[in-house]
Amino acid sequence: MKLVIAGTGPGNPELISFAAVHYAARADVIIMQKDSIAESVIREYITPRNVIYITFPMVYNSSERDNEIYSQLQEHRAIWDKSSIIFFPVLGDAVLYSTGQYLLGAFTKIYPSIESIFIPGISAHSVACACAHKFLAMRDEIFSVIPATAASEKISSVMNSSDVVAVYKPSANDYWKKYIPSFKNIFRVDYAGIPGKERMTYDLSEPDKYMSIVIMQK
Repeated sequence: MKLVIAGTGPGNPELISFAAVHYAARADVIIMQKDSIAESVIREYITPRNVIYITFPMVYNSSERDNEIYSQLQEHRAIWDKSSIIFFPVLGDAVLYSTGQYLLGAFTKIYPSIESIFIPGISAHSVACACAHKFLAMRDEIFSVIPATAASEKISSVMNSSDVVAVYKPSANDYWKKYIPSFKNIFRVDYAGIPGKERMTYDLSEPDKYMSIVIMQK
């Protein structure tokens, strides 16, 4: 049994990888987050098939989250038992801030020998810079990624030691704004890569809760 965790990129069906489409077409069952952007992307490439919807609780208690995912998987165990390839599409990159980690952990409790396959997708910071027509980092510049949810001391350490920083979930905490004077070029991209919604702005005041990213360059 294989669990394929595939990054679908930023939300544009033209930016998904061939490998992701290949595995989606071969999968016995596809796990989706209902009404997710990743679902809308992968639906461009698959015919109607066995789809199971899983809810990922937005809670800080990791045990509560993991137990809820595990419980949902157990409800569909008869389907997993008959499957060789289980496919799970995620927005962005499969290995960066990915809900795929929670899903794999729950599956491993049920099937300890399950094989995992990771298919990378285009990350938000790369798409954001492409949208802004700017290069992300050059030569010996140090590039770092910061979730605004991180502890302030961690954010301070990275801001002080990096030449370029991508701030994920910038609306979660304003602490990162303390370092705005240390950077020469700062811009925000909302809905990076999503046709009809993508936009670049220098206004840092009202980022979207989930679909904004800030790039800061010294």
